[in-house]
Amino acid sequence: MIIGMASFTVGDMCVKLASQELPSGQVMIFLGLGCAIVFAVMLKRSGEPMWSRAFFERSVMLRNTGEVIGAYGMFTALHHSPLSTVTAITQTLPLLLTVAAVVVFKEKVGKHRIAAVLLGFIGTLIVIRPGISGFDQYSFWALIAVVGLAMRDVGSRLTQRSISSLLLSFYSACTLLAFGCFLLMLSGSAKVPTSNTSLILIGMIVAVSLGFLTVTQSMRIGEVSVVSPFRYVRLLFAALLGVFILGEAIDNYTIIGSLITILAGIYIWLRENKIGRAKPAR
Repeated sequence: MIIGMASFTVGDMCVKLASQELPSGQVMIFLGLGCAIVFAVMLKRSGEPMWSRAFFERSVMLRNTGEVIGAYGMFTALHHSPLSTVTAITQTLPLLLTVAAVVVFKEKVGKHRIAAVLLGFIGTLIVIRPGISGFDQYSFWALIAVVGLAMRDVGSRLTQRSISSLLLSFYSACTLLAFGCFLLMLSGSAKVPTSNTSLILIGMIVAVSLGFLTVTQSMRIGEVSVVSPFRYVRLLFAALLGVFILGEAIDNYTIIGSLITILAGIYIWLRENKIGRAKPAR
């Protein structure tokens, strides 16, 4: 999950930079096509077929629908809002997934885990607070993205283990490609990217491909309520990239809030490891 969050943050930065020159639909086409090619090559090398009836299973369709909603929300928010602000807003996702863990998956979530997740959410609110006056319609799209990402992760968890994470990632990429074509048809403003933007698009494809694989695998092999809080480390990555690459200003509220959310995730990890070691061997 930590690797996935770092990868997606780099991908978000690339999306933001590329969107300054290209329409969102075209950027999404490059993203979907590039990732689809990467996953297709990996599927071919593993000997796994690229197309099967699995694409039409309800859990996979839920996942792909969530991927489209999440991607469109993120693209729209990133185009108009600072990377650090969008990332802070999307950190409400672990809280939503913890609720899903109880309602959908019937996981037992103890008071310590709930307290840590809520503490992380408070840290996120601290980050948002200084810029709450700028919580406009574009920031709202970041919340729409959270709903989509939650649908994606729930779909990943519901999908049977016989369908590989690589195949699920390939389906997500193809769905993004199709939706990107739809958006570009509506805007009708395709452009030829410059050499610098082309390099940014390549970096975006590599980063998001790695993010797809690692997050999908994480959500499928770990308890949702345990791995979800580690999404909070995305705040740290966004802050670093925002300051050193995008030139965004990071104030004390952002630093304090990010530390709180990161410490909450670390606490859950340490506690789960302690509980795991305490259980008697069978």
